[in-house]
Amino acid sequence: MKILKRFLLILTLLILATIGVFYLYIQSLPTAPPDFINTNELNNKPAISFNCANKTDFKYAYNVHVNIESVLNNKQVYHSKLKFKTQLSQANDKIIKGIANNILIDEGQGPVNIKDVYYLGRVEAQPFALFTAFNDLGLVEKHPMKILAQLFKALSVGSEGKKYHFAYDSMQRTYRYHHSNNIITRNASATTANMNQLTSSLQTPDGNKHWKVTLDNNCMPSTLYSQERKGLSAAGHNGYIKFTIEAKKIAPYTDLTHVALNSFSNSHNLWRIKSVASSAFEQAINNEAELWSTIENFSSDKNSAKLIKAAEYLIENINSNELAKKLSNSELSDNSKRDLAFALSLSGHYDAENYLIDTLLSLSANTSKEDRDIDFQKVRLMVALAGNGQVSEQGFQTLAALAENTNESNNVRNNALINLGSTLQQLKNHGQDSAGLSDQLSSSLSRAIAGDHSSSAILAAGNAKLDNLNQQIIVKLNSGNSKERYAAASVLARNPNYNDDLIQHLSAEPSDLVNYAILTNLDTKSLSSQQKDKLLDISTRSSSDITQVIKQIVK
Repeated sequence: MKILKRFLLILTLLILATIGVFYLYIQSLPTAPPDFINTNELNNKPAISFNCANKTDFKYAYNVHVNIESVLNNKQVYHSKLKFKTQLSQANDKIIKGIANNILIDEGQGPVNIKDVYYLGRVEAQPFALFTAFNDLGLVEKHPMKILAQLFKALSVGSEGKKYHFAYDSMQRTYRYHHSNNIITRNASATTANMNQLTSSLQTPDGNKHWKVTLDNNCMPSTLYSQERKGLSAAGHNGYIKFTIEAKKIAPYTDLTHVALNSFSNSHNLWRIKSVASSAFEQAINNEAELWSTIENFSSDKNSAKLIKAAEYLIENINSNELAKKLSNSELSDNSKRDLAFALSLSGHYDAENYLIDTLLSLSANTSKEDRDIDFQKVRLMVALAGNGQVSEQGFQTLAALAENTNESNNVRNNALINLGSTLQQLKNHGQDSAGLSDQLSSSLSRAIAGDHSSSAILAAGNAKLDNLNQQIIVKLNSGNSKERYAAASVLARNPNYNDDLIQHLSAEPSDLVNYAILTNLDTKSLSSQQKDKLLDISTRSSSDITQVIKQIVK
């Protein structure tokens, strides 16, 4: 009987607790449904007059300073400062349109200009302005000026007792405002049915106090201070991103009357996001035993952040000649040798390229070209060198020398050629290419295409996007060597100008592998109706595998 009473008591308490939390959830729900806006609402309707604007135009401008900080594993991994000025003006009805300009961002390497950004919003202004809807007009994800949404949420002042959820704000919280003698406070809670998140958001110490506005006899605050945090998780570490916004009202400075806006006004305002390597918040490698353990364990734990730390320790503490010896003997497993090369390819260490080059040259100087295992290690290091973000002309010339070195095996020379193409493309991507390097590679590849390393040279030309060798390459479609035909087909199929030639070749090519190379590299959007019809005709005489690929292309 006592056990039954205790069970009923516990059950009653659980029910009451659930009811209590559910009540909190109901209380946290916003008063009004979410609001949205688009450019179709810009029309000739008259502008609504707002009492708080003293019957004057709803036109305001601000100087804004933003501080963004990301912390993971108790370590700052990103910090930027953003400043700009912005003006918003009433267009029609309750619609406002605006501009943000004089935008400067500093991510730790000095201020950089950002192009002007336009936006659209809807405002309710009783008793103060509240931005119920906001549209950044096609601004790309993770653009720094996405902060505008948070700015206008922070500038919003809601009515007493009502709860607001701003659908345009990434924080996705519900806000409640309390008015007392013209002093307004704001509390926030998570907009969620998850009880743990809800109760946690309501109990966060000081989490709801970092918002302050100075109000005068007008719709909009004269000053604003807002600070909010959002939880962050990456590579198994937890932290937060903190947004601090300060704004001060200034005199309107431009006329937006004739500014024409559309849904994609900002779509060409691109921004290269500063990436934060996960290794930035990983613990450093402290000794050699930890180094080899990290490399050995990578095949199972896949912790690339830790692997990058291993590469840093390797470069700074293990001589390249010593590493070459370890790669030459059986002290390390093959998986570890593979992952070691991968670690060096990922490393952003300033000396990574030199270290890779020195290790490659040490292997070449102290081993025989008949040693296939050493060849394999050289190929891995060449791939790491070509793929490393720090590669320079020095790396290019090292690969060029290996490609020409008759003391190296055909396998090493072929792979050196292929990676030369990738390296040149890397240099182009980083703005480090010169006409001299392109000419040098073109000359080397032209000789190789005519010689014993034709297929590798063709693939290298494709990697480097050297169109000036296409006339030599197309001849190889008629080669008796299927490797050469495969390479030529793979490279030429990326150029729509050769669609007719390749489709014609497809009808007589005996190797399905070559046919597959043509079909999978074709730009399907560039195919004409006539070319698709020819492909369908070829499919009736092809193997079942090729027929299936063709049908997928022309459907």
